[in-house]
Amino acid sequence: MATQRTPPQSGSKLISDSDYSQDANGSTLLKNDEQLSTPIYVNTRKRKERPEEEEYNQTLLSFRADIMKFMEDFGNKQSNNLQYIREEITEIKNEIKAIKLNSEHFTERIDEINNEIENIKSASNTNQTKIKHIEDQIQQLKNMQPVETTPNSPVTHREALMQELKDRCEREKNVILVGIPEKNEKDIKARQNHDCNEVTKLTSTLKSDCPKPIKTVRLGRYIQDKNRPLKVYYNHTEFPKYLLRNKTSLPENIHVYADQTPTQKQYLQSLREELKMRTDDGEDLIIKYIKGIPTIVKNTNNQKN
Repeated sequence: MATQRTPPQSGSKLISDSDYSQDANGSTLLKNDEQLSTPIYVNTRKRKERPEEEEYNQTLLSFRADIMKFMEDFGNKQSNNLQYIREEITEIKNEIKAIKLNSEHFTERIDEINNEIENIKSASNTNQTKIKHIEDQIQQLKNMQPVETTPNSPVTHREALMQELKDRCEREKNVILVGIPEKNEKDIKARQNHDCNEVTKLTSTLKSDCPKPIKTVRLGRYIQDKNRPLKVYYNHTEFPKYLLRNKTSLPENIHVYADQTPTQKQYLQSLREELKMRTDDGEDLIIKYIKGIPTIVKNTNNQKN
């Protein structure tokens, strides 16, 4: 309902905001009060709140509380999700690290397997070479005439071949050195120790990590002031072959020979006799060891010259 206002009297003056002032206590005073002859009518009213506005405010406050609660719950949920994601990322990183370590382990294992395969291939090639060498020796024995008259029984002949092959395989581990000083000592053990030390001292000039001989034996009867040939035994065939290949690097007074079976010696002697006959006829030939087997071949050195 609108408030009724009293109409102004004639001759009255409307009072504006500029006609008022405040005292020290904050009371409102009228400026130039003496100049205003007409009474002042001031009407004040308090605005009455509507019911719908109060309901609107309550709804707004409730909505605001709901929004704040939603934001708080949403923030907590997002924090939990972020924490869960961090934990998952950490777990994934650990799994990747474990996979990397396993991969490196597998790579090392594969490298070891490849090395083992290469070693097996190398050993296989070595065995193939030995088998070929034995086959050549068998063929050589078949082409040789028997040293002594033996029965024509195939079994006896085969046994003789097997015995010859076994003897050759054992002798491939040995070498015969000529020129090693012999010690005049009654004790056999002292003489053998002296010979072993002399051999080791000699072979170490060719190879620093040379193996020590397992046994040494002097060949022939003892003659004073004369050095008998020395037969040197090793565990493997590699180092005796190395000595034979590098025999020219030894001192001039030292000679090294392969330990041959009686059959091999006879075969070599027959080759020498044949070589002498053919060279006397004008052929330029030499004896050359091909895969460990002495063979008469043409002298290519003179042809090059």
